[in-house]
Amino acid sequence: MEPLLKTDAPLMTVEDFERDSRSWEGRWELMNGMPVKMQAESRLHSRTSRRIFLLLERLLAGHRCTPDERVDVLCGETDIRNPDVLIDCHPDAATATGSRAFEPVVVFEVAVTSQATDLGGKHRVYFENPHLMHYIAVLPQERRVVHFARGAEPVLLGPGEALNLSSGPGVTLTVDDLLG
Repeated sequence: MEPLLKTDAPLMTVEDFERDSRSWEGRWELMNGMPVKMQAESRLHSRTSRRIFLLLERLLAGHRCTPDERVDVLCGETDIRNPDVLIDCHPDAATATGSRAFEPVVVFEVAVTSQATDLGGKHRVYFENPHLMHYIAVLPQERRVVHFARGAEPVLLGPGEALNLSSGPGVTLTVDDLLG
């Protein structure tokens, strides 16, 4: 079994991580220069992520922004994160074949077993990417969403409430849309 943290190597650069992690099993992120293996997803997590992706795919059809699943986001010099779903507004995003987002403006993290991490400051790491405008933590068990917008206080949203993503892709979603 592969460890969750690669401790047998010096701190990695983004370039080292992108080169070496191709041969590792599973999904990995680079956190403060340390490669960390991501947890296996629960069924609820997988279903929620997929629902969000399909919703965004439908809403953004014909739009310059495109949704993606599990695409890397560069967050400074020592961090690469791999959100559940993102919206990339780069003109080439829809036809890209690489594993890194060009211009991620919104990321969605589904927090089933990872609430402490997803709500505890992860948005600050993502906001190291200059394109990112919105970090959305989706809490399917609570049927709530926490919206972190760049430069604003977080907002807790419940059923029936709207999630305004006007800066970036220019869409509005409801919590019900995200959670079904």
